[in-house]
Amino acid sequence: MFKLLITKKFLKTSGLTLLVAVGAATGIGAGIAAGVSSHSEKLETIALILSTRNNPYFAAVANGVNSVAVNNKKYKVQILDSQDDQQKEIENVNNAISQGVKGIIINVVNSETAWNSSLAAAYRNNIPIIAVDRGVNNATAGAVKQTIASDNVAASKSLAQWFISNYNFSYNEGVFHLQGVAGAQAANDRSKGFLEGLGGPYAVEQRGDFNRATAQQVTQNTLPSQGNNFSLIFADNDQMALGAINAITTSNKTVSTKKPFERVIGNNYYVLGFDGDADALNAIKEDKMVATVAQQPKLMGEIAFNSMVSLLNGETIDEIKAADTVIVSKENVDEYL
Repeated sequence: MFKLLITKKFLKTSGLTLLVAVGAATGIGAGIAAGVSSHSEKLETIALILSTRNNPYFAAVANGVNSVAVNNKKYKVQILDSQDDQQKEIENVNNAISQGVKGIIINVVNSETAWNSSLAAAYRNNIPIIAVDRGVNNATAGAVKQTIASDNVAASKSLAQWFISNYNFSYNEGVFHLQGVAGAQAANDRSKGFLEGLGGPYAVEQRGDFNRATAQQVTQNTLPSQGNNFSLIFADNDQMALGAINAITTSNKTVSTKKPFERVIGNNYYVLGFDGDADALNAIKEDKMVATVAQQPKLMGEIAFNSMVSLLNGETIDEIKAADTVIVSKENVDEYL
């Protein structure tokens, strides 16, 4: 299995730089053209369809694609935002098909429904598909040419075990799980893995949809009624973890990173995330968050574009590419900032 190594460079260079293109000129939604040059009209198009651009993680995926596409002499990239809306994703896929794109790189909104709702049509039109970060379930065998993702089950399980070991924590102290978007494979896998590592059930579960503002509101609503039932918050991504931290502080509660674990019922809470976003790394450094699992979204984007070009050139590519992850805490956060 192919493995990708995390480096400080990849995490530091995951910001998004994109060139805005007028949707009316392309006919593909409110797209963003990446790698546009003076001869871009002569280039064939590869569509990059993101579940949302309103998340630094997926912005970094786009930046990775853009960073290699800009120098390609044969293909350009059209970046489309599904806004975490399956209907918008269907529109984006259908528009890409109608425009005659040569390939689709996609981070799906819902792993369970994406195939039947839209991607099967791309397959019927002989458009190769590469999935990034989230798999596409129920797809025709061989239709998704490559899936690039972290092992979310193993990574989240390791995070739970790390916290238990390093903080002398037990699930009996209560865990509040902030869930990602319903049907997203990454959310399902992270929930499963953390639960396996925890060794017991979640005390509370609420859906934050991978969104910071949503998670903040959900946490604010949960603290008064169920805040005594948990002391640790595990969020399926860093944006939700940061939203939970905001909710804790604005509710006049305490965010703790103190070792060993110390519970003040209904007052102090520990927070864990997943992704390795820059804001989360800064929160860890400032003792506002315990730890996160760092991924490599920019590198995933680079690999996705290069794999698609190789595929279009008639080369064979690996069906699965697994990206290594690392737990980032106060002890090693400076290596990734």
